[in-house]
Order: sequence, then C-alpha cells, then structure tokens
Amino acid sequence: MSSHNDVGRITALAIARDYTSALLSARRLALHTSAAGKLASTLLDWARTDDTSDRPTPSNLPISFLMQLNQEELGSMAGLSRETVSRLLTRFRREGLVDQSDDHMTLTNPRRLEARYR
Repeated sequence: MSSHNDVGRITALAIARDYTSALLSARRLALHTSAAGKLASTLLDWARTDDTSDRPTPSNLPISFLMQLNQEELGSMAGLSRETVSRLLTRFRREGLVDQSDDHMTLTNPRRLEARYR
C-alpha cells in the first residue's frame, strides 16, 4: 500500500467530493423554499466545488468558474425548470450578483448573493 499512496489519496479525495456534492444537493433541495434561494445556493455550491485549489475563497471577492451546464441542467440540479432558471439569472444579472459570458460565470459578490437568497 505504501507504494500506492497517491492512488489512495486521490481516491479518498474523489469519495469526499462525491459525498460533499450529495450532501449539498440534499441540503439545497430540503432547506430552500424559494426558487431564487435554490438557484443561488446551487451557483454558490458549484462555484466553491469547482475550485480545485482547496484554498478557501473570501466570500466578498468575485468567484469566476467554468459553467459547463446549460440552463436545463442547472435547473435539474436546483430542482427548477429551465424557464425559472432563465428568469432568475436575468434578475441576478440585473441586481449585479452574477455576470455570465459564454461558458464562464462570475459571482460578483458571493456574500451578497448568499445573504439575499439563502
């Protein structure tokens, strides 16, 4: 086993990320009653788990990440319809909470997004 330390560490990290993702999904669906809260939580969770550096990100700084999901897939993760996701993303943009261009999303003020919709 000592000759395969990297494999064990990588496997443990993968299992931990899968567990965290499942826990966040269950929490998001169970605790949020508003559609905006569900989408905000999904975006915050996605942004924070997309960071592979394992460094904590200050919550008042913008978080940019690759948004690999279309609106239908994002809605499925949040328990919302594609139309609701589209409408809420437009609202979030108008409020200055998110910025999206092509496949990149930026949460311009994660602390404000979290405080407003969680």
